[in-house]
Amino acid sequence: MLVALKDYYPIYLEGESDGIRENGNLELIELIKKGKEKNIYFEIYNKKMHKKYDLVIFCNEQRLNVIIGFLLRNLFVKKIKLFYMADETPISRPRYSLIFPQIYNKILINSIDFEKYNGKDNYIIYTSASIPDKKEILKNKSIILKNRKNLLCYIGANKLCLNKKSTYIFRNKFIRLLSKHKNFSLYGKFWDEVKIPIDFPFLSVVIRIKFLKNFVKKIYRKRYPAIQNKGSVESKLETMSKYKFSLAIEPFIGEPRMVLEKIFDPMLVGSIPIYYGNKIKEIPDDVYIRINQETNADELIDLLESITDEDLIKYRERIFEFLISDKARKFRFSYFANQIINTLID
Repeated sequence: MLVALKDYYPIYLEGESDGIRENGNLELIELIKKGKEKNIYFEIYNKKMHKKYDLVIFCNEQRLNVIIGFLLRNLFVKKIKLFYMADETPISRPRYSLIFPQIYNKILINSIDFEKYNGKDNYIIYTSASIPDKKEILKNKSIILKNRKNLLCYIGANKLCLNKKSTYIFRNKFIRLLSKHKNFSLYGKFWDEVKIPIDFPFLSVVIRIKFLKNFVKKIYRKRYPAIQNKGSVESKLETMSKYKFSLAIEPFIGEPRMVLEKIFDPMLVGSIPIYYGNKIKEIPDDVYIRINQETNADELIDLLESITDEDLIKYRERIFEFLISDKARKFRFSYFANQIINTLID
């Protein structure tokens, strides 16, 4: 079976990085590996080669012209099964095409709400993966359990969003308060720049008209001025491994409820997540510290400073035990790949 992938964002069929996250491509690499075992092969969709594909997957929401073009080729060239795979959050690209779900043979939704979609025709629920297999975790045991001196960090690019289900504005405000403390380190792009919200009305037009772009930026400069930071890092995981705690904020709190890599990346290197996001029943409460909209930044720093070395060791030991346990199974790359391959075969 030859499966073609089409995404609004770039697709990389090789390498661990997806161009943004250093390990963001491991899902796809594992999927390609598992696919070969079942004689299923993946490549990037080419409309000129439409005839040769057995199935096409739209990864996330596509432009209208792409959808119409595909449907026309299905009508006049060759009819091919079309799957929709909603892997990213719907913040910047709302899933408008799902208003007409009948255009897709199957709809795969990244969510932890299995019950919500149970019995819904053509809907398949899966959970995105962030954890390698147990053997890989065991290799990194010493990294996970090691002691470290630095207190708290956050690593990620600065973004804003008008969508009320997005956490980007909360994140900006909270990080601004944390940045007053010397033992908090901020890394990432664009924190010293003025950002226009990614879902600002007619954004593609605004950024092309200089005076309009500058006017909008002036508004947001007053609301969200630059935050002092340490710039980009070569390796997010290596940098996190130097900190006792890492801020982990889900970008989207809404339906479908999702869990991305935010809470898992710190765990993989033994940095205790300070987590803002959905409640996840498979993840024990004692492997992270939960924050919410009411959390006071100063009090959080005081709390983290008060945790003894002995308690930190216990936290990291519990994190390690979780990562090698069956509870972590549904968040492993291999589990994700098997889920998707089985869906393709069915």
